[in-house]
Amino acid sequence: MKSIVRVLCITFAVMFVFSDTYAQKKGKAFNGTVLYEITYPEAEIDPAMAGQLPTQMTVIINETKQKTEISTGMMSNIVIIDMVTNKTVILLDLMGQKFAIRSSKEEMQSKQETTPNVKVTEETKEIAGYKCKKVEVTSEDSDDPMIVWVTDEILGDYDNWAGSFPGVKGLAMEYIADNNGMKMKMSVQTVTPGKFKDKDFLIPSDFKEVTAEELQEIFGGMGGE
Repeated sequence: MKSIVRVLCITFAVMFVFSDTYAQKKGKAFNGTVLYEITYPEAEIDPAMAGQLPTQMTVIINETKQKTEISTGMMSNIVIIDMVTNKTVILLDLMGQKFAIRSSKEEMQSKQETTPNVKVTEETKEIAGYKCKKVEVTSEDSDDPMIVWVTDEILGDYDNWAGSFPGVKGLAMEYIADNNGMKMKMSVQTVTPGKFKDKDFLIPSDFKEVTAEELQEIFGGMGGE
């Protein structure tokens, strides 16, 4: 059961790094699907763990709403974000146990201990057909910047507040994160235009709403088995 909890922690780390939630927008609203590939460069992963780790992340965007989903053989994780109300919902399905956790921008920001330093460079490269700028994000406890490749061609000028790099504007298309010693590379493979319905962003009726503290107690108990 401990391995399940570890995979869950890794999955949440990936999702919140790429929960590109925005305060305001400029330009034409985007509707469509962004598909990320997840790889683990330099990570030493035992075969049992490798089969449980996510390899893809799907983000669907319908103008002012965003839905991010990661699935493995044992679990499915979804983060739904309303860009107008600044509200989020996490949907977790772990082997049939289904939970929904609501949160607000204020609650999430209160949990961010520090604000990283963001430096936008002039270096560019193309990812999935989109021009991306290199952004260096440095935290207070590290001298080595995280390199994030960001485009403003999909979502314009947005300020990410729910992820690991608040202050970075635009959609993160590629970067490598270090989660407790495990490096994870996120890279967009395809961007496909297409509209979605409001019902695609609702909480399903079979999910039980809990608080973040209640969820922590549930999985904290699992970790001890």
